[in-house]
Amino acid sequence: MIAISSFILMSTFAVAVSATSSIELGVPKLNLDFWNKDSTIQWNNNCYNYSTNRVTNSYAQPGEASHQVYNHLTCEDVARAASKDLGLTRIFYSEFKNKNDVTLIALVVAPDYDFHWYRRDANNLWSHKPGGGAATTKDQSDALIASPETADRGVYTDFCGYFKINNYLKDESEQNAGRVRIGNMLELPDSGDNSASTSESQAPSEVEILIHSGRKNPRLLFDVLLQNQELALVIKSLSQQLQQANVRELAPYHLPSRLGYNGILIRDHQGLLFSKGTTVYIKGNSILASSSGRSVKLVDDQILKLEQQLKAYF
Repeated sequence: MIAISSFILMSTFAVAVSATSSIELGVPKLNLDFWNKDSTIQWNNNCYNYSTNRVTNSYAQPGEASHQVYNHLTCEDVARAASKDLGLTRIFYSEFKNKNDVTLIALVVAPDYDFHWYRRDANNLWSHKPGGGAATTKDQSDALIASPETADRGVYTDFCGYFKINNYLKDESEQNAGRVRIGNMLELPDSGDNSASTSESQAPSEVEILIHSGRKNPRLLFDVLLQNQELALVIKSLSQQLQQANVRELAPYHLPSRLGYNGILIRDHQGLLFSKGTTVYIKGNSILASSSGRSVKLVDDQILKLEQQLKAYF
C-alpha cells in the first residue's frame, strides 16, 4: 500500500511539473502589432494595461481592482494605488539581466492632470502606449527610449519610480501575459488568461475627447450631443459625404502614438447617425470612419470647425 501511494504521489508531482514547465517566466518581447492591429484592443486599453501586459478593454486604473484607486494625480498617490493591485511590487531599480527576468515598468505623472506608464521589453529598451493610441517605441521627440527617466515625456514631468511584475510567456506573442490583477479583472491569473473584458455590443453611442494616456478620457452620450440641431446638421452632412466617398485605406487604423491631445472619437454603437458600430476619428481638417473592416477618409475645412465645436462640450 505504501509503495502504491508513493507511486501515485510521484506521478501526480510529475504531471504538475510537466504542466508548469511549459510556461516560461520572463520579460515579454516587443510586439506592437498585438496592441495596434485590433482596434478594440488599441482603443480600450491604456498605458497601464500595456505596461502590466494585461488586456482588460476597460482603460484600467491603478488601484481599481482593489477598490483603492488614486485620489490625487501625484507620484505618491498613484504609486500607492498601483501598489494595492496584486502582482505589482515597487522597487528602486532592476538592471536587465536576461529574458528570463522580472519585467520592469515605470510610472510618471503630469501633476494634477494625468499619469503614464512605460515598460522595459526583452530587447532592453522601453516602449509605451499613449492612452487609446498605438503602442510605440518612441518618445515625444521620436527617439528610441533607453530610459524613461531621460526620455522626452512632454507634460509628464514627474518621474515617480519603478515597479516589477512577472509575466507568464505562454504563447508566441508573449503579450497579455502579466501576472497582475488590474482594472476589471476578478482574480490574479496563474498560467491561464483570467482577464475580464467588456462588450461594446450593448454600449451606448458616445463621443470621447482623446487627452489622457492613463486616466479615462471624458465622454459624452452621442444622442445628448445631437440635441444641438446645428451640430447635428453638420455631422449628418459629413456622414452623408463619407457614405459617398471612396475607400481610401483598410482598417484597422492607428490612433496617434503621442502624449497629449489626439483628437475626438465618436463611437456610434447604436447607429444613431452612422452605420451601427461605426467609429469616427476627427482631427484637424480630416475625418476617418471605420466600419465592418473598412475605413473611409474625408478631408474638408468644415471639419476644423466641427472639431472646435465638439471640444467646447468637454
